[in-house]
Amino acid sequence: MKVLAKVVAVLVVAVPFIVGPQSNAAADRFQEALRAFDEGKYAMAMRLWRPLAERGDADALFGIAMMYDNGYGLARDYAAAAKWYRRAAERGSVMAQHNLGLMHFNGEGVAQDYVRAHMWLDIASVNGDRSSRTGKKIVAEQMTGVQIAEAKTLARMWLAQHGRKQLAQNMKNPS
Repeated sequence: MKVLAKVVAVLVVAVPFIVGPQSNAAADRFQEALRAFDEGKYAMAMRLWRPLAERGDADALFGIAMMYDNGYGLARDYAAAAKWYRRAAERGSVMAQHNLGLMHFNGEGVAQDYVRAHMWLDIASVNGDRSSRTGKKIVAEQMTGVQIAEAKTLARMWLAQHGRKQLAQNMKNPS
């Protein structure tokens, strides 16, 4: 199971960022950081993403989490990755919600917790991530009916508090 979850996590990392910064300046800075990241200039990407992340930009938060999760330009640190994924997930990053679910499933950087794994994958699924639907089924195979019900309740409560993030509302405008 852990190998399957890692394969899914790697695929998610390879997908372009979906949710974008709000202002043109922030979008430009984000794109500059993404180019640096794509070119393997990880220190530069981190330097550009950090101020955006400190202002709560979900993409920058996700980018930093991904760098810690995969050891891009710095030591791999699952606990730091989980912290940054959580911040990004709470800001509406569907990919962060997905990856945080995987981290809870595998017990990487957080305690292994199938209820939390299912909850985050459920949230990502509601927000349009198809691979989270499959992940949710895999996690559910390890859970009791009571645990699944608890996870669904937690997901509903989270969504009621934070709202459903529509991908179309958060798409980057390339122009």
